[in-house]
Amino acid sequence: MRVLIYIFLSFNFTLLAQDNCNLDVEAAAKKHFNKAKRLADGLRYAESIHNIKKALELQSNYPNAYFLMGRIYELKKDMSNAKFYYEKTIEVCPMHSPLVYWFLAYAEMEDKSFKQAIKYLNSYLEFLSLSEESKLMAREKIKLCEFYYNLYSNPVPFNPQSVKGVCTNDDEYLSALSPDNKYAYFTRRRVKNEVGMLRSETVEEFTVSTKKDGKFDEGKKMPYPFNLRSNEGGPCLSLDNKELFLTICAVENGYKNCDIYCATKIYEDEKYEEWSDLKRLKYPVNKSDSWESQPTLSSDGNTLIFSSTRDGGLGGSDLYSVERDENGSWVNLKSLNINTQGNEKSPFLHVDNQTLYFSSDTHLGLGGLDIFYSKKDSLDNWQKPVNIGYPINSVNDDLAFFVSADGVTAYFSSNKLNGIGGWDLYEFPLYDKAKPEKVLFISGQVKAEMGELLSNAILEIKSMATKKVKRIDVNPENGKYVGVVNVEKNEDFLVTVKIKDYAFNSQYISSNDRLFDKPADLNFIMKSITEGESFRINNIYFETDEYDLNIQAKNVLNSFTEFMLINPNICVEIHGHTDNVGDKKSNLELSDKRAQMVHDYLLKAGISSFRLSYKGFGEDKPLIVNDTEENRAINRRTEFFILKK
Repeated sequence: MRVLIYIFLSFNFTLLAQDNCNLDVEAAAKKHFNKAKRLADGLRYAESIHNIKKALELQSNYPNAYFLMGRIYELKKDMSNAKFYYEKTIEVCPMHSPLVYWFLAYAEMEDKSFKQAIKYLNSYLEFLSLSEESKLMAREKIKLCEFYYNLYSNPVPFNPQSVKGVCTNDDEYLSALSPDNKYAYFTRRRVKNEVGMLRSETVEEFTVSTKKDGKFDEGKKMPYPFNLRSNEGGPCLSLDNKELFLTICAVENGYKNCDIYCATKIYEDEKYEEWSDLKRLKYPVNKSDSWESQPTLSSDGNTLIFSSTRDGGLGGSDLYSVERDENGSWVNLKSLNINTQGNEKSPFLHVDNQTLYFSSDTHLGLGGLDIFYSKKDSLDNWQKPVNIGYPINSVNDDLAFFVSADGVTAYFSSNKLNGIGGWDLYEFPLYDKAKPEKVLFISGQVKAEMGELLSNAILEIKSMATKKVKRIDVNPENGKYVGVVNVEKNEDFLVTVKIKDYAFNSQYISSNDRLFDKPADLNFIMKSITEGESFRINNIYFETDEYDLNIQAKNVLNSFTEFMLINPNICVEIHGHTDNVGDKKSNLELSDKRAQMVHDYLLKAGISSFRLSYKGFGEDKPLIVNDTEENRAINRRTEFFILKK
């Protein structure tokens, strides 16, 4: 439990004279009691206890003696005996003093008996002699007890398991997961004992582990320019894994200072990667007289949040954000509105850009540092932080917490659990309330039919609910792209690739598609617009023996309409195809009606009739043999045939 604000740390036992009991005390008992007070003030507790017992043998209803005994046992950290004697005090004299109820409440809080503590605090408040300041403190303690009671009475699901592959007999800490969940970065501390060394030494290595077949490998030491010094770690990566920020600590002028650095990936293949030199971020991120660490980057790459001990903050360590301007410089330093007069550390901004996890020792919590999460409101302010709950949080420092892109799995480093080594990386399923917003995370490659790379390709992700469009540039050097959008409940998306002189190509993603379950690969093969060629329109589906267009088909055709409008010279013939289920004549008629429905929809959308025609082919032109249900699904299709370009 968090260390309580305690107003009676320095307690003078000689002040124990006044009470509200109006009790006649025998002289001999009083003599032993007064001696006990003097001995207690001299920290001679054993002798004091002996004299208190003598006093109680002479007068068993002596409340001050019981109270003094309770106080001594509390200072000796024997809370069981302390509670016993405090309770004896109010048993013989319920109105002895407000202090006995305060101390009893404190003892019950230490014992996690929060309901009982609230009872004693309410009794404390019944004393008319209390100052307004004392009343305020008691009411704050009642709120604190209610908070603790609710937290401990409602434990959240928590079943941490060490991350296989990453965890070894060595220490692994200061960890992060790449946004696509394919790489784990961490610092590994191991004993280096190589041939030729006179003695072994402990080294820290900034390490990357790759996930294959759902499991991380043991990892390998990061190449140049990393690991040229000790104390490297606490990284974060851009959405495309090309930009890496991390904390590097070094001793300068006899003072250990930490700053944030950045490197860019220049080249990679399956066996090798090359990074640019590390660059120390300039002010306002780093300062020479303060400690900057634990960076976390927004999914759009334009906001960096970090922890800093700089002057001018609210507390010892605060969270700040900076924005990247059009020149790539970090500007517009802001202190986050969730900072306190204590310490806020270890921020992690999820790829949803709406959920921030961090650690604090001042927001209501259980230990020195507890994990909290905060959501952005409509004005982009961080809402009141929520304690992530017990037993995720403990009486120890809890920090270095992050969450996978799909929001399903949470990770943290700890040396308090029975792991493989000392410090290990752990994972557990995150309960629903603490999860970030749902996102669609897709990545892949866009290339031409023969494998050549394309320049100036644009990928658009359009919400079918809000009609908002997110444009994503495709890297012309390798054709790769990566994008993430936040998802509302039951929201569909249409992903379309647009590039001049290439045919329409899209992929419809419905709200129940498994692409939402985790970061997904979605590749596009682009075909050049060629007269006499047919191109499939994906996701135009019909019910069996039906030819009405559903909402999904209409959304796809709306996008195809845009393609026709920006290519005003193209004339197309809509082709309908079926599988071989049913008789041939019926299939021909059905395919013709389906092609006509598409044709008519495009006419109503504003495409001129002289640019459109349609034809059904039934089962006569299969792309593949109709021998399985999967193959038949491929053959049931709608295509556009280029008559004129």
